[in-house]
Amino acid sequence: MPANGKALRYTVLALIVVGLSLVGACGEEATGPVLADAPNIVIILVDDLRWDALSATGHAFSQTPNIDRLAAEGMLFTDAFVVHSLCAPSRATLFTGRYSHTHGVTRNAGQINSRTPTINSLLSATGYETAFVGKWHLGGEGMLAGRFDRWLSFKGQGTYRNPIVNVDGAERQAPGHVTDVLTDYALDFVSRERDRPFLLILSHKAVHAPFTPQSRFDGRYSNATIELPPTFGEDLSTKPSFLPLRPVGDSTTLVTRIRDYHETVAGVDESVGKLLDRLQELALLDRTLVIFTSDNGYLLGEHNLTDKRVAYEESIRIPLIVRYPAWFGSGSVSDAMALNLDIASTVLDAAQVRGGYGMEGVTLRELASGDASRTSFLYEYYREPRFPVTPSIRAVRTADFKYIYYIDDDVTDELYDLRADPFETTNLVARPDFANVLAGLRAELARLRRATGDI
Repeated sequence: MPANGKALRYTVLALIVVGLSLVGACGEEATGPVLADAPNIVIILVDDLRWDALSATGHAFSQTPNIDRLAAEGMLFTDAFVVHSLCAPSRATLFTGRYSHTHGVTRNAGQINSRTPTINSLLSATGYETAFVGKWHLGGEGMLAGRFDRWLSFKGQGTYRNPIVNVDGAERQAPGHVTDVLTDYALDFVSRERDRPFLLILSHKAVHAPFTPQSRFDGRYSNATIELPPTFGEDLSTKPSFLPLRPVGDSTTLVTRIRDYHETVAGVDESVGKLLDRLQELALLDRTLVIFTSDNGYLLGEHNLTDKRVAYEESIRIPLIVRYPAWFGSGSVSDAMALNLDIASTVLDAAQVRGGYGMEGVTLRELASGDASRTSFLYEYYREPRFPVTPSIRAVRTADFKYIYYIDDDVTDELYDLRADPFETTNLVARPDFANVLAGLRAELARLRRATGDI
């Protein structure tokens, strides 16, 4: 059937494939063929996008009407976090639903073990057509044969302008800005004729530094009033001694970086609009689970820092929006504590693939409904040889408090009352009046580490 605006009908794949089984780490076998009502699944993964960089989440000048449209038509999770704020480990968590110490990708290097079940391998086993478009960052040098049916990727971080890309095994140079290159391939993929559902992961290079907007967005916010974060220039004397070794630079440089960052976000927003419009033209949008998120946050001067890695809110908190009318009504909002750990379970839930496959998260559908909940989560970071300044970290965050424990070095731990001090300015770790809180959080951190196999 041609892709001409009519809904594509999926036949129940009559390949009752005897031997179509995928054995996971827990010895579970994948379910049989894809069901007739299984949705398409689109994951839009943005690099280094803060939770508060959208107009939908209250940004002062950044305008993201297309991402806002997703929130207006679906569910906005207002308290979403990563369990490891670094590109490769976070991406491995998205694919496997496991913590870094479980899936083994603990630094910006390494690959997911081929025997580890992933959302793409599990959906492929049930009959989904799978595609990956963009930044992979998990080895393979852009070659994704055996992992996806179709792909467009590149080595490492790639480049913003005229990138060298690998398209289904053939390497070539693609003219133009990488956000446009990725978007065009994604639009082509969803427009193809098919008789089965698809999984598309559109993984943007943007907004990774150096922030480079398309020329049409360059200067978009040149007249915007840019205020520096309240913790820029703060006194770090009560905080870990490594922090001053990661300076962000002067205020003029920071203002330019903030402007460039949001002008680069504008291109991602345009891409989201094009993809939503194409799905709507094909009458596929309402039968597609769309997940919009980021691999981690990004510090733009908070605590005199840039980049991510640390356990502060700007580093670990991410945007998370889910559009799927079968689950969520328009304009829904959830303040449930959601994690990137939950995305894999959510994908399997929507595709009706039964079994846990070693995944450590829960489905976002159950979190939003209250059928599942969490009151705390474990954060981890491993010191990287290429970036040795930041030590290994374990942290626990609850609704009210955060305790940060530094493993490698003899540096000051941190304790914050998030309700009274949302910018994490006052370290309470040495305060006698918070001794009981500290003891409780240390016990909770130890419990979470034991429960997840970290110790």
